[in-house]
Amino acid sequence: MLVGCAQEVPGDPPALEAGAPSTRSHSIEAFGFIDGETTVPQVFAKLGYPIRDIGSGIHIYEYRLQDGSSVTIGSPDGSDIWYVRHGNVALFQQN
Repeated sequence: MLVGCAQEVPGDPPALEAGAPSTRSHSIEAFGFIDGETTVPQVFAKLGYPIRDIGSGIHIYEYRLQDGSSVTIGSPDGSDIWYVRHGNVALFQQN
């Protein structure tokens, strides 16, 4: 009998759950590789984990840039990427 089985949500970075996000800061150019085929786990592998997930209903992963601004990556499921934004400027938008 299985009681209270917890499941890990695909794409959830363990560092966010453990409270140890990446301390690296990035340039905006670091996000230029993201396109319609890129997945969230690929972003984590290349850039490290975000500083936090600020989403409600969807994942919104926040990365801090060297200049103190932020880039956010929106994902419905922790795998597919809907958008990448620097403030109000879309760096990538899924069609």
